[in-house]
Amino acid sequence: MPQLRAIYQKMHFNNAAGTNTIGGFGITHDGTDPSLQAFLSRPVFVNIRSNATIKNNIAAFVQCFDTGTAPAVGYSRTVTAANLTSLSVSNDWTLLESQAALTNIDLVVKGTINGTTHGLVYQPTSGNYRPDTTNLTAFTRSQLAAKIAAGDTLTVMGVPPGAGIRMGIDRNLDGVLDGDVPPPSLQIAQAPGSIVLNWPYSAAGFALQTTPALSTSTWSNVLDPLEIIGSQNFVTNSQPASAQFYRLKLQ
Repeated sequence: MPQLRAIYQKMHFNNAAGTNTIGGFGITHDGTDPSLQAFLSRPVFVNIRSNATIKNNIAAFVQCFDTGTAPAVGYSRTVTAANLTSLSVSNDWTLLESQAALTNIDLVVKGTINGTTHGLVYQPTSGNYRPDTTNLTAFTRSQLAAKIAAGDTLTVMGVPPGAGIRMGIDRNLDGVLDGDVPPPSLQIAQAPGSIVLNWPYSAAGFALQTTPALSTSTWSNVLDPLEIIGSQNFVTNSQPASAQFYRLKLQ
């Protein structure tokens, strides 16, 4: 019946006064019933509405249909020098690699290589990790482990089959690896009482940051409202009382 289709999208709804819900939109067309138990308690369900066991069994049944997505999709472990030798981390990494070899998932890695942000995708046939730039060669797992031991941090994560290239090394699938895309240019112009900064809207993942002096390593994100006009991002800031420097930083 329609109310029980795609039930995973409707669960965890709270329709109490003054509440906000982001986990579901309830049962029936207007979300009147926040749960399957409430829905199955309606008068129309004459034979089961008073039987909590049957209602719980039906609720469990309609939520257990296989979606075709492997359990390893979305599973991730962040590996640092502190937990690199942990047996549970090692076992999970091995498990994700084996699931990728079975084509149940694609396996991507995000983090830093030699202190620089990079993405990688696991290649089961060769048993190594392809980076997001042609300036680096593929890494073996042991080579990545050595980078982590030296201070880098990497997160390994299972993603849906076929999504590895996009999520790991080429976010817009334009054939140019993410690490080879030229950095966006930041334009700054002065206006009466303010300064206007703009950069390409296509520069996904970059944040505008500021610092009062280049001699310090402290940079903070600019929190002023962002306006999108055409193909550019625009931020208008009040004229600072002293020197202010800006940059785009890949997050």
